[in-house]
Amino acid sequence: MRNFNKYLRVRNSLKTGDIVEFHGTGIISKLIRWRTHQKVNHTSVVIRLSSYYQNRIFIIEALSLVVLNPLSTRLENYDGHVYISKMKSENDRYREQIGRFLLMQCGKKYDYGGLFKQLFGHINIDLHRLFCSELATAALEHVGLWDKNDALWPGEFQKTRIFHPKIKIF
Repeated sequence: MRNFNKYLRVRNSLKTGDIVEFHGTGIISKLIRWRTHQKVNHTSVVIRLSSYYQNRIFIIEALSLVVLNPLSTRLENYDGHVYISKMKSENDRYREQIGRFLLMQCGKKYDYGGLFKQLFGHINIDLHRLFCSELATAALEHVGLWDKNDALWPGEFQKTRIFHPKIKIF
């Protein structure tokens, strides 16, 4: 049984725009970490829908489609490690715009081609199809917090200086 104590301690402080990253156990997860030299292989973004769900926390992530998932459900069913990076408070004014942008991406298809091209280096963001960290990078670019048009890899969000250091929740 998983120990959710660290998650429960930070849960109420999570806000739209914070990053949740995953360290999986599968072969694709290991390949991504090998290529990127990072601790994590999958990126998602927190979104709070407080007008509808006061106490529910969701993440938006690119799986086979860009989808909205309850974070607690994702954590209960995840076999691996999970890290959270909170956005620094000086960027709070961007959170609502980030949320609106992310919700507009729901339903878009996964960017398998872009994921493959990432093996050879960073790629330009393409909003027609999105892989996980491309989605998160696009949200930052949309609000003007990232202007390089290169999709970050999972685990690279600290280099933007927009986020606090990762916290491992399990």
